[in-house]
Amino acid sequence: MSKALSVLKKTLKAVLWVAGIFVLLFVVIALIIQIPAVQTRIVHMATGFVSDKTHTRVEIRNVSIGFPKSVVLKGLFLEDTKKDTLVYAGEANVNIALYDLLFNKIDVSSFALTDVTLNLYNTASDSLFNYNFLIKAFSSPTPADSVKQKKSKPWKFIVDNVNLKNIRLRYDDEFGGMNVSGSFNDLKLKMKEIDLEKSIYKIDDLLVENLQAKLQLKESKQTKSAKSKGVLPTISANNIQINNSTVTFEDLVGKQSVLATINRLELKKSLVDLENESVNSDKIYLSKSKVQYTSSETTSKPSSTNVQTKSNWKVAVKNVELADNSLVYK
Repeated sequence: MSKALSVLKKTLKAVLWVAGIFVLLFVVIALIIQIPAVQTRIVHMATGFVSDKTHTRVEIRNVSIGFPKSVVLKGLFLEDTKKDTLVYAGEANVNIALYDLLFNKIDVSSFALTDVTLNLYNTASDSLFNYNFLIKAFSSPTPADSVKQKKSKPWKFIVDNVNLKNIRLRYDDEFGGMNVSGSFNDLKLKMKEIDLEKSIYKIDDLLVENLQAKLQLKESKQTKSAKSKGVLPTISANNIQINNSTVTFEDLVGKQSVLATINRLELKKSLVDLENESVNSDKIYLSKSKVQYTSSETTSKPSSTNVQTKSNWKVAVKNVELADNSLVYK
């Protein structure tokens, strides 16, 4: 009996020693990561790896890692294969639980971006966008059949607060016939739920200031394809507010346009279900704003490729409140 107790004590002592070594190693790594020189070395290794993989220019001016949650990147720059700017971020500040990454969980308590430029485009003769080189560089060469043998655990996303300042973006889909450009000074977002598998996105609060957005539809170069089998997203929001903004929509094919100058727009308890083609809102409030709709007659002959599809969209709004607005119809 005493011999068994002795063996048990030695075993327990060895386990405690191993556990202690792992804890000490974890603490040492955490302390080393705090050293600026080490952080700079990590940045150089990471940017060098991505640059070698993609054969493009990648830069990060500075990085600060406050273990175990805070990560700050400054001067992030990535170019595409044509040496155009793909993305630039003056500063990115992420408060994330790094430990959860080991368990396929991304838990972001706060995410802030400042001075960002995003430039996405393709050409009329090629449907692939300028970011496709990233997908190609980091895609797995393993055949699809072998991947099916082991199904990976799905990632779970939790995002609480998002703050974006001075954002500029360009999305030119020349092949698909849609161009989008936009900028805004301030965006504050508080999320309730993100479910990528079910395509469910629940917003608590969204505030946008000084939005300048333009959407233009042109003749598409792509042939009509089969409907995607993926689930279309469902987006809900308790409160959305847009102030001091201008939104322009141009349909060059249908010869119509909408120009909206928004002083204040509020949406309460709204839901957009793209899968079931429905929009619901408890309240819409619009004040001191101007909406102008323009349509031009066209004598062009109907094309055999332009097949009219039936619209099943259903829109329901409980309350509409308008104050000091103007509407122009041409």
